[in-house]
Amino acid sequence: MIEPDHPDLSIGQQCKLLSIARSSFYYTPKGETEQNLGLMRRIDEQFLETPFFGVRHRPICAPVSPPCRALCPGGSDPEPGLAYHRHGAHHWP
Repeated sequence: MIEPDHPDLSIGQQCKLLSIARSSFYYTPKGETEQNLGLMRRIDEQFLETPFFGVRHRPICAPVSPPCRALCPGGSDPEPGLAYHRHGAHHWP
């Protein structure tokens, strides 16, 4: 993709034409450590054995489904106004 020995275009000009940062041309990924690979392998094995672990057992309710209204009377949508701050509450920056 980028030719370091190009006669007319420098590496910086080639990177600019490709819309990538010049530092990404010099970057070489380190790869994963053996410990990290072992942990990821164990997580994958556990997930394949028990894919339901970590899943919240809550019915997904559609607003038009009458049987679901009995299971979740409030519906599956969050309460209105949760994205807004209460009046007078302290807000962290």
